[in-house]
Amino acid sequence: MPRIRILTLDNLQFPIAPMTYDEMEAYLKQITDLKAQDPDPKTFAAITLDTVVEALNRAGSKSSDGEVYTRAKLTHEIDSGSINELYAEILKMSGIVIKTAGEAAATSTSR
Repeated sequence: MPRIRILTLDNLQFPIAPMTYDEMEAYLKQITDLKAQDPDPKTFAAITLDTVVEALNRAGSKSSDGEVYTRAKLTHEIDSGSINELYAEILKMSGIVIKTAGEAAATSTSR
């Protein structure tokens, strides 16, 4: 059973769960590998959406139709600002620190 946090954004509440340790390691490797390739920004957007979808579903969140979230449901139901806030909180819960421009890439606090 994962740890679950309720993130409140204005009048909406979202149960979210962090990545497992193995998922965090895979995420960091994926981001590091992608940065070395200078990928299309849409690739990073897809990773963001997938991360949020997985965290919502892991916590048992349901979309407006009572089903699990998908990328399409997420972007149809939730605005980009809220998605970004969810993503940042999920990374924080998972022990991942995002550095600002000029600093090192995403790293785990567990290392």
